[in-house]
Amino acid sequence: MTCLLRHVKTHAVLIIHVLLLTACATQPPSDPQHIGIVTTWHGLPSVTRNGKTYLLSNQSRIYPGDIVKNDGTSQVNIHMIDDTQIILGGESHFVFHEYDFVPGSFFPTARMTFASGRMRARTENVTRAWFGQFKIQTPLATIQPDTADFWAEVTSKDNRLEVIMLEGKQVQVGNDHGSVQIKRQQFGTTVRAGSAPKTPQIWSKRALDSIRKSTAPRGPDQ
Repeated sequence: MTCLLRHVKTHAVLIIHVLLLTACATQPPSDPQHIGIVTTWHGLPSVTRNGKTYLLSNQSRIYPGDIVKNDGTSQVNIHMIDDTQIILGGESHFVFHEYDFVPGSFFPTARMTFASGRMRARTENVTRAWFGQFKIQTPLATIQPDTADFWAEVTSKDNRLEVIMLEGKQVQVGNDHGSVQIKRQQFGTTVRAGSAPKTPQIWSKRALDSIRKSTAPRGPDQ
């Protein structure tokens, strides 16, 4: 009886071992370093990585430390590893410092710098986590969305930042002079150098329609 039990246990261990090896072999190859993939692009968007500059196109991968730049007519749509969508429009200069996300994690972190131009983001799983941190630093204030679809523009000509929440829970905008929380859809704030963000106000339908049109994904021939 003892020999029989030992025989059964041995076979069970062998079967489990084979199953584990089969499962590992059928896992698709992964790239643990990339944090996003380009899904659509227009014009000549580029990325600077390790001192070298490359043009971006469909399925190009984005890595921590990448600097994405667009000229006045270019656009790039990036699908991040947590399903967040980031659209960078004309004249944009955007740096991906860190994008640390693992499904089920309580503490995912995304840190970026938005230096100039126009952008739109529809945040997902990083901002849905209990203690997720999603921060975009600009020259005038820090943008911290909480599961939101928002648009932002940094204008270097008059040193101004505008942030509008199109949909979602809220977007916090703050600097050393103060902060505001945009909690109502279609409301936005303006920040100027040396000043706190202004009290959120509703944006006109014309302005909102223009924003949605300018940030709609565009292909290379559009």
